[in-house]
Amino acid sequence: MADRDFVTREEFDAVRAMAQKAREENAVLEARIAALEAAPKKKG
Repeated sequence: MADRDFVTREEFDAVRAMAQKAREENAVLEARIAALEAAPKKKG
């Protein structure tokens, strides 16, 4: 196992936290897009 390239627990936790934040931001953006798509269209 000496030839393996492992990450530290701190690095793993940091990347996991970044991924969780990205998922949460994506959920917010999905909701905003759905609301915009559902809004009545204005004729200009």
